[in-house]
Amino acid sequence: MNRLILLVLLLLVLPAQASDPVLSLSGDYRYASHLSQKNIMIPFSPVVPVIDGFHINRAQFKTFDRLKLAYLRHDGSRVREQYEGRLWEISQKRPSPDKQDKAARNEARRALLESYKAALTEAGATLYKSRTQSGTRVIFNLNTIWGVFTAYPAGLDLKAVDVGAFEQTLFIDPETLLAELETKGEVRLDGVYFDTGKASLKPDSRPALLAATALLQKYPSLVLAVQGHTDNVGKEADNAVLSEQRAAAVKAALVTEGVAPNRLQSQGFGEQSPVASNDTVQGRTANRRVMLKKISGSTERAMISIDFMKPVPGFTRKITRGLENESLRLRINQQGQRDSQEVNGTEMRAEYRTVDRMDRRFSALEILNNYEAVLTAFGARIVGKDFPATRNIYFSIADRGDGQSIYGVVKAYDSGSYTIRFLMPK
Repeated sequence: MNRLILLVLLLLVLPAQASDPVLSLSGDYRYASHLSQKNIMIPFSPVVPVIDGFHINRAQFKTFDRLKLAYLRHDGSRVREQYEGRLWEISQKRPSPDKQDKAARNEARRALLESYKAALTEAGATLYKSRTQSGTRVIFNLNTIWGVFTAYPAGLDLKAVDVGAFEQTLFIDPETLLAELETKGEVRLDGVYFDTGKASLKPDSRPALLAATALLQKYPSLVLAVQGHTDNVGKEADNAVLSEQRAAAVKAALVTEGVAPNRLQSQGFGEQSPVASNDTVQGRTANRRVMLKKISGSTERAMISIDFMKPVPGFTRKITRGLENESLRLRINQQGQRDSQEVNGTEMRAEYRTVDRMDRRFSALEILNNYEAVLTAFGARIVGKDFPATRNIYFSIADRGDGQSIYGVVKAYDSGSYTIRFLMPK
């Protein structure tokens, strides 16, 4: 009897063992109410866990960013690597074990980590030991996804990047359009997409539209005809109307981007001018096209100004101002050499913010990659970068079109804004 009483007393004082949480790498994500009310959601990822009793209380998704990881290979060698691509950052919470019961909290954290590691292993992932917090953290690789998972008694943090190359979302070089326009008198505007059988432009068309806009801004005397063409599927009369509507839609989009309406005409030719056989899928695809035809004008360039720096899609310009007697310090790090140079003069500054303040898909890195291509297309020289630490790129333009040089910097922030500064020396 005494032994039985002693056993009961021991069971009462020993901490209860936390059962392994029910965890899955599929299913609908559960969001905290403050995220649901603001309609903040993330795309599906095969490494984001769905766990009974947990909800996502912080969620962020970037279309392109980088993740730095430090881990140990299975042979014990140390690795410090960075991966770039689509990035997920989330935190999940659950009711916390008794804060006074340290053993229970440690067991809850251990059970969560082991459950996630087991799910990853079953999915075919390779696990690595973290160089820090190895008892509560795991580094993993599942196909093209690299990530780090950290367990806590009352929740978890997860960062994962699906590795992929940066895709230009802002700009296509207008000089490519100009070269063919000058030699042939017309050029196909690749990258213009419509809904099937309609004249509504898809969002993916914006880079091509910005290329045409940049061409017309850079060469202000050009007058162009926007010409629409279709394949021969459907009635001929319907195709004629559709081609006219699509050409008009492209013209309207270019006007929205800032092109003067009197510099554009729109024309529809239906199925009358095929460039390939309509008997094949490839031929019909080639025949469905938008062309830019030169009506008049020369290739005399306009002066480069801050207005040439078109905003990233989803951003709008909030502030533009000119400042005299300003200074700009360029951080120069070309070819491994680091230096700085201060320039004084008159400055133009433009600030851009996301249209939707809750939209955080664009990282500072993606914004800067976009603008590096823009600047290069307009003859700028990238003299320095110091992102991702301070997230700036520095540039110079030898001649903006009137013999005047320009120095500048693009500063980007993950908070949903970026600033461009043009400084013209005294």
